[in-house]
Amino acid sequence: MPRLALRQYNYYYRVNGEKAEQLLKDYGDNGDFLVRYSESNPQNFSISVRVSEDKILHIKVMKFENDMLSIFDDQRTTPNEFSSITELLEFYMEFPEKLREKNGLFLELKKPVHVPYQLEPLAEEQRRTQLYRWWHGNLPASSANKLLQNEKNGTYLLRASQHIPGAMVISAKTEGHVVHLTIYQDHLTGKYNIDGDRAKFNTAWILIDSYSKNPIVEKGEASRVLYLEEPLFNTFIEADLFCDRYEIVRRPLNPRESMEKTGISEEFDRLSQEALPAEQYLSKREGRRPVNADKNRYKNIVPFDHTRVILQPGPNDKKETPGSDYINASYVRFENSQRTKNVTFACEKSFIATQGCLDSTIVDFWKMVWQENSRVIVMPTMENERKEKCARYWPAEVNKEMKNGEITVTCTIERKVQRLVTEEVKVELEKERAIRIGKGLVPEAELNAEGVSHILRTLLIKKGKEVREVRQLQYLTWPDHGCPLHPYAVLNFLEDVDREYDYFNAQPITATLPQGPIVVHCSAGIGRTGTVLVLDALLTQVKKVGLLCPMDVFKMVKYVRTYRSGLVQTEQQYQFLYKALAFYLKTHNPFPAKSFMEGDADAFDYPRRLRPIPGSSRPSSSRQGTTSRPASSASSRAHSRPRTSGHSEQTPERSSSSTSSPSTMLKSAKK
Repeated sequence: MPRLALRQYNYYYRVNGEKAEQLLKDYGDNGDFLVRYSESNPQNFSISVRVSEDKILHIKVMKFENDMLSIFDDQRTTPNEFSSITELLEFYMEFPEKLREKNGLFLELKKPVHVPYQLEPLAEEQRRTQLYRWWHGNLPASSANKLLQNEKNGTYLLRASQHIPGAMVISAKTEGHVVHLTIYQDHLTGKYNIDGDRAKFNTAWILIDSYSKNPIVEKGEASRVLYLEEPLFNTFIEADLFCDRYEIVRRPLNPRESMEKTGISEEFDRLSQEALPAEQYLSKREGRRPVNADKNRYKNIVPFDHTRVILQPGPNDKKETPGSDYINASYVRFENSQRTKNVTFACEKSFIATQGCLDSTIVDFWKMVWQENSRVIVMPTMENERKEKCARYWPAEVNKEMKNGEITVTCTIERKVQRLVTEEVKVELEKERAIRIGKGLVPEAELNAEGVSHILRTLLIKKGKEVREVRQLQYLTWPDHGCPLHPYAVLNFLEDVDREYDYFNAQPITATLPQGPIVVHCSAGIGRTGTVLVLDALLTQVKKVGLLCPMDVFKMVKYVRTYRSGLVQTEQQYQFLYKALAFYLKTHNPFPAKSFMEGDADAFDYPRRLRPIPGSSRPSSSRQGTTSRPASSASSRAHSRPRTSGHSEQTPERSSSSTSSPSTMLKSAKK
């Protein structure tokens, strides 16, 4: 597992040593670990790691007065010190030789154990917390500061404490500064309370709900008033919770409004806003040169200079010919490096995203395929959809040749692929059709008149005496600027893409001439192309890593757009990514279905933007100023918005000696 990924995983469980051993034996592999509270001192961490099938080791994590953490090693006088438990774990995962057993053998920490919440009730608590959109996992204070520094006052997030087992931290922007408040969890009862307050809450959601209605006054000299108004949402989720996350983000943010603004549309808008400043610094000069203008299907869609495919001159080419190295095509590579920041990729494929061929660019297209040794071509478009989307670059008939410069193309096999539709999918299709008809839209057919979803062609390309085999897969019913009604046919299509890709990887010649990138094109090379490319990359991660796989549609799309602008062009295509992934995970999850969404679905998306706060007659206003407010204003605000009573579970427990206060005095958390 790449080092940066650990910050988003759940690795802490509120269990003792005996239960930790049971979990690691039942669900872990050798090298799997979990973090728990120390039974000798619940304020310290312990790491339990599975060494072998019958051997579990427990490692104490020491905490110094300056809150630095360390593991003492008998063979070293000066221990390594870390500012957070995540940094400590990441270090020993990356350098296993630094951690040894008493017998001198290396002790390897490979990955956190995945405890299925469907089978273990104790795991439900952690998994439920992860489902909240404002939960940011094992985020250090320094990273929280960076995320919040440019946000408006009242913006907050929730994260795991890096120094206290089971504790959480509210990081919030107030009066131009970021404040961190610790939420403690009793390791016996599991109840939560904020340091300095006697109120105890059954869940983190109830706590946040309570303090979003009442201001918090920071203890100490600053005495800043803290308002929890606007959550900063996190887009990451682990694969086994993705279906529930999809149900959250697909719902309207404000059911009272006629416009259906959903969590998905909110993400897509944010994606577009964040992409614009970055593109100003990326050059597209080569694609905009007058000599290359006729090679672009759309004049406003050209590749970045730093990621474009550069055609190498052949022996008969004139090197001085202007524009001879240009084709409207971009590399898209998935690399775990510093440029990916906190995005983790388990996809080892690379792609070329390109436009549909023009008659004048067919020769360049095949030159690129040969140069890159690409063996799989993915075409999610028809040649004509009311107007030309792609010139036909392969022979119109089987066993006929087509000459393209130095390369001759022959189609030897053309097979139409039919897919049987299950009864469950038929029901869902009818629902989708009814929804679109109700909105005044015309639903597209999922299959053509023959029940065919796509065509698989085997092409032989010849240059000189060398002949190579290429597979082309053409999806037939994907509407331009839109999406299929249901993802089942697209998922089957991508299964065939992967099968062909794996077929060529298994060929002996691959050892000396590695298979090149998968070529993906539609018409412009950004909408359907980006959707297929991102979906295939995310599915590859799930298949390789499993239910512990990191899923972040937002960051994945943001990442691929650094290679080619506009990939995943529309909100509908962005939503289709969520829908397709959720359907795949639902049908491939080995554990029985168990949803967190029953009963209190609204809790996971609270507070919803533009929605009146419960107990208030008006919507919450945004406070963007940085002027300090006197404590009296906080008190007045709290009196105007009293704590509302609800179910008994939502009423915080207070000791008989405590007094009800409209604003709560709390201490800042240690970073």
